Parts: sequence; C-alpha cells; structure tokens
Amino acid sequence: MIAAILDALVRTQRLRLIKNCETKTVFGVECPAIRACPSCGMLIEHKEACKHMHCRCSQKFCFICLEKSDSGGQYQCGAWNATCTPAPRQTSVPGQ
Repeated sequence: MIAAILDALVRTQRLRLIKNCETKTVFGVECPAIRACPSCGMLIEHKEACKHMHCRCSQKFCFICLEKSDSGGQYQCGAWNATCTPAPRQTSVPGQ
C-alpha cells in the first residue's frame, strides 16, 4: 500500500516537472529544458551542445522534436546542430 502511494507521488512529481519546467533555446529553437525519453520516460535535462540524446535505456532521440533515431542511428531531423520543429510540451510521461 505505501509503495503504491509513493509510486503515485513520484509519477505526479515527474509529470509536474515536464509540464512546468522552464524553456530554453537549443540551436535557435525554443523548447522545454526537461524532456522525458519517448521510450522509457526517464527525465533528461538539456544542459548544452548536441540536441541528440542517448538515454540509459539505449533509446536515441532528438531533444527538440522527440523523434527517435532509426535502426541505423540516423535522425530524420538532421545533424546534431540542425534546426528542427519542436514537439509540444509533453503532457504525459511515456512508460507510466
């Protein structure tokens, strides 16, 4: 019972973080500073440089548009520093 309550609190806090985090400019594009991995939901904060992320679940994705890389590791949104269309602010955490 207590574990279920704690799990629900953690999910709520993670969701609150991605819904209410500050925005930042990444290669000329305004987007949330915190994103959830589109596969496992791990929260990732963009600090600097590359827009391409590699989550600890092994998923590679673009921090700006949230598109996953293909099976060959290629990104449809372009190079690590290319401008792409930002995905909307996430309203749910994948994997929860």
